[in-house]
Amino acid sequence: MQQKSNFLNQTMMAGAPNERGMQTRIAYLKLEQERLEEEVGQLRVAVQIYTEVVRRQALAAGGQESKDTPIWVG
Repeated sequence: MQQKSNFLNQTMMAGAPNERGMQTRIAYLKLEQERLEEEVGQLRVAVQIYTEVVRRQALAAGGQESKDTPIWVG
């Protein structure tokens, strides 16, 4: 995917005709959107994992679990 992104970026910089340049730019932005959506998904999963690890550590340290109280509030 990085190669496609680089190719499209180079094509845009080469000064393609206006319509073709717009189509290329749109294609590049769609690829970038896909990449960013994937990254956001990975970050969401990482936050869920981190939250669960912190919750379990707090419980192991003698904390009490509560749905209303965030784990970081002591």
